[in-house]
Amino acid sequence: MPPRPLALVVMVGAIASLVAGLLAYRGQVEGLPELQLSGTADAARAIVAEVGSIAPFQDALAADYRLIAGYTTFLVLVLVVGWQCFAGPSARRAAGGLAGIAVVAGLLDVGENLAVDRGLLGLAAVPDQNAWWVVAAAADTLKLVLLVPTAGAAIVTLLLIGGRMLRPPGRSSLCRVVPGSVVTGEPRGYLPDVVRVEGDRPARRPGVCVSGGGIRSACVTLGALQVLRANGRLTDAGYLFSVSGGGYMTGALRLAMQRPGTGNGARALSPDAYSESTPELAYMHAHGDYIAQGAVQWVRALGVVLAHLLYALFLLASLAVGVGLLLGLFYREFRIAGPGLAHAFDLRSPLGGDPLPTDHSPGATWTIGALLVLTVLLWLIAGAVEGLTGEPHPRWRGAAWVVAGLTLLVAVVTMLVPALVELVIWRPDVAKLTGSVGVIGSVLTTLKTLGSKASSGAPSGRSLAKATQYVWPVVVVIVVALIVFGMLLGMAATLDAVVQSRGDRPLLLYGLAAGVVVAGVAAKFFDQTSASLHPFYRRRLNSLYSRREGPDAVPYGYDERTKLSTYATSVDGYPRFVFVATAHVKEPGVATRPVPYTFSSNWVGGAHVGYVPTEALIDNSPPCYRGDLTLLGAVAISGAAFASAMGVVSKPFEVLLALSNARLGAWLPNPVRLGQDAAVAGGWTRRRLPRVRSESYHAREVFGSHPVDDPLLLITDGGHYDNLGLVEALRHRCETVVVVDSSNDTPPYPTTLIDAMTLADTELGVTIDLDDPDALAPGSVLADGDLPQPWESLLPRFSSSAVVTGTIHYPAGPLGPAWDGTLVVVKARLTLDLPYEVLAYAASNPDFPYDSTADQWFDAAQFDAYHRLGRRLGKVAVERLTGLGVPVSHSAA
Repeated sequence: MPPRPLALVVMVGAIASLVAGLLAYRGQVEGLPELQLSGTADAARAIVAEVGSIAPFQDALAADYRLIAGYTTFLVLVLVVGWQCFAGPSARRAAGGLAGIAVVAGLLDVGENLAVDRGLLGLAAVPDQNAWWVVAAAADTLKLVLLVPTAGAAIVTLLLIGGRMLRPPGRSSLCRVVPGSVVTGEPRGYLPDVVRVEGDRPARRPGVCVSGGGIRSACVTLGALQVLRANGRLTDAGYLFSVSGGGYMTGALRLAMQRPGTGNGARALSPDAYSESTPELAYMHAHGDYIAQGAVQWVRALGVVLAHLLYALFLLASLAVGVGLLLGLFYREFRIAGPGLAHAFDLRSPLGGDPLPTDHSPGATWTIGALLVLTVLLWLIAGAVEGLTGEPHPRWRGAAWVVAGLTLLVAVVTMLVPALVELVIWRPDVAKLTGSVGVIGSVLTTLKTLGSKASSGAPSGRSLAKATQYVWPVVVVIVVALIVFGMLLGMAATLDAVVQSRGDRPLLLYGLAAGVVVAGVAAKFFDQTSASLHPFYRRRLNSLYSRREGPDAVPYGYDERTKLSTYATSVDGYPRFVFVATAHVKEPGVATRPVPYTFSSNWVGGAHVGYVPTEALIDNSPPCYRGDLTLLGAVAISGAAFASAMGVVSKPFEVLLALSNARLGAWLPNPVRLGQDAAVAGGWTRRRLPRVRSESYHAREVFGSHPVDDPLLLITDGGHYDNLGLVEALRHRCETVVVVDSSNDTPPYPTTLIDAMTLADTELGVTIDLDDPDALAPGSVLADGDLPQPWESLLPRFSSSAVVTGTIHYPAGPLGPAWDGTLVVVKARLTLDLPYEVLAYAASNPDFPYDSTADQWFDAAQFDAYHRLGRRLGKVAVERLTGLGVPVSHSAA
């Protein structure tokens, strides 16, 4: 990392070199760029004839050498500073490589000028000497194509490094970070170990896990926790791990225990929060359709979705228009259209004369042909060398791939972009139809993705899902392709407007430029998480699950900051609350993968990325993050099921959710990066924690970019890693684990439990032996003649048991020798011992108890059925724990 003053001197010198070159070239004849690209002696002769002499062009060539020296020096110096200052290895390699490309472009420019000079001297020769003009045009085409990405990267580097250079000196992070396995490289199962992170909570404590599943899981969780609490199985001796819908209810319980006007948790008043006949439970019972109640709220909810979609489309359109404006200026100055496409740009002399005597720029043809020949030659050399030596030679093949990529880039600039412009000019109906279909398709598929009660609750829901599982990805691909193609057409239309403008449409161009500026300001300074559905989702959860205990069940205000470090603290008689979410990370050489990210009153983070003390993280985070570092924020993030990255439940519509802005989840501080910043005392070149989560993070979601050392991580639903929270309970080395599983995995197998066991074995080395898991399978009850007649239709859906037990085998490690624990899993299943009213509901609702998680509109009957099912599961869990001889904790109320 170079010293700040040295980097500043180099940057200033680079800018001075560019300014000197531009001043030296100013005032030269305007036709030199067209002369360099003319490609034939006839075209060059026509351009020279309009000026009347070759002398002005020779003077311009002499000045152009100074311009070449100025812009090459500028590009190389700026990119070298980036190579030295960027933190990421990929960014450093890119900056270094582009600095080399800048040198190549400068040399091509020198060679092109030499060829033009020789061509000018040979214009009077007979026959015409076209060779020099072909060489000049080919060299100029390749140079221009190389300068497009190089100049763009240099400008970005100048802005980024310049901004970091001018900001005040940084300070070392005040957050104490316990590093995770990403940093230490040690086994993920043991770091950071429980003793270090939870010093006051050693291993071998009891743990209760409540699964994800939306409001279905919340209802089941409520019933199960009521019974566990009443029987002394939910105490302050252990942990309560919640995921997604299970977190709805645990968050509601904790918020109900907070005394009004205080910042401290207090023991629940009598009777316990959300017990039978309490006002808060009555309110929840009557408002299960919390997402939207009545026509007004439905209209408002749809309006929110469409508003966010329109905002996303505005940004996409502005991006297309902005690129079109820049390319329009480029193509207006440099006419490098390929064969048969020159009329798209109306190739005329810049001096106002007749059309140029050529139908295209020959430089494109010769450049693409030469690069193709070079690509084939490099592949042949690579094959020959490998055949002679018997060893692979990646350098030769790498060189071939680089030249092939350069060939593609030249083809895009000289062929594809002009072809799009021609399509807009000659087939405007196609362009309009494509854009309209893309927008309408994005609206419809976004609404379909978010789901509705009508489709998710219907008896045919599962068969319909199976029928569309192959069609749905195709539809998404088509819609995304149409959106992208529509953006390209919009870019081409803007490009054409700029190229063809002759001063007669200034208001249009200025208006487009102003729109692009507005979009750019919004993208930079508007918090993109606030532009997603996350705030709406959090507000709707707040409306139902944040009520204070008392006669009026007073709601929490949406703007009330329920700080994790205060509102998630342990309450006398209750376990420690841990909300389980998922972070998405991309390590070098490994595909993007989900890892755990948890929220508690003491720590935020996970075993892979590390942990940060909650209070310190809140105090050191900019204001835009603090709303998500609350108990309500943790509940909403842990339940962010529809996201642009969905981990183990990845879906084909993820990219559409990102493009349309119909996404949940939030970007939060990365403990890996906080730890690195603390280690280097916040070096001046490093990216700091952004004060605003700009649209660059939205773009990361679209392209699936989640580098593990980025300042922020995308945090989504805990079910994207483990929908039970079981793996986190095993990571904490709980001695007895009770799992309330209300996930709606497809029978007959408890796939969510199986996936969690596999993950625990892979990541922790913890294995589990289940006792008679087949009893959970629907249809495992055999009719013996005693089944009441009304329930005979339910026989294929009955399971012989709703509970399965197992032995947890913890391996030896830093926490001590190997030892065994006890697992009790109660699963949402239909059993013969369920209350009569639950069985009656099941008989008339074939999807019960597997209603889709997308169904977030529960009526009173649905709420009651799942709540009573949860109470029965809690009773079964208590009976099995008692039968296994698991003692009740001494701290039970």
